[in-house]
Amino acid sequence: MRVAIIVSARGYHWVELASPIRWLERKEIAYSLFTPDGREPVADPLSLETRPILSKFGFGSPRRFAPEGYWGTQLLMDLNEAQDLSFLNVEDFDCLYIPGGHGTLFDINRNKLVLEKVRLFLKAGKGVGAVCHATSTIALSDQKAFKGVPMTGFPEFLDKVLNLFSGIHPTFLPMPFSNEKTLEQVGVSNGFFRKCMAVVNPYYMVRSDNIVTGVGPLAARGVVKSLIYS
Repeated sequence: MRVAIIVSARGYHWVELASPIRWLERKEIAYSLFTPDGREPVADPLSLETRPILSKFGFGSPRRFAPEGYWGTQLLMDLNEAQDLSFLNVEDFDCLYIPGGHGTLFDINRNKLVLEKVRLFLKAGKGVGAVCHATSTIALSDQKAFKGVPMTGFPEFLDKVLNLFSGIHPTFLPMPFSNEKTLEQVGVSNGFFRKCMAVVNPYYMVRSDNIVTGVGPLAARGVVKSLIYS
């Protein structure tokens, strides 16, 4: 089993990457890291802040994933070796995972090469998962095919709340587009019930055949586990 992970070079969410990678390492499952153009991945600065209490709700990092700790330092070193996405051969991997973060709106979701790789994984019948602001990447890879398909993502309502309390790093403002509205424009199934669940349940995730989407940081590990055990 081997997992391909596409990481934003503009601002990925630290926990949405660190949490599933730590689980993969404990299970001795191989993974490889890629960025859209080979640049070094960059984390959302706010997601790197260690916040023991708020992290239980998906805001900030818990101490066990602290980037300044031994394991966090090792992961940051590994990220320096991330490959250019053009070198990703779909045949070499069993599934694809895309962590979110506000930065994905700038270099992941609408990136032609990323969308092509997503299509190739799906065409090969392999699992594709994404969380948070990256979930519309899957929907955009084949807009006609995903009309009515259940998906979720980070709620726009929570983005508005975060913005009121300076919970979005200035680097990402204004946001170039809305992940949630993009899902709606494609026509995926993300109605009132799923939106409510996304707001009240930080572990919320949706599976539809070989596609798995999650609401945010606390759903990231569950999304990858679902891909592995499908």
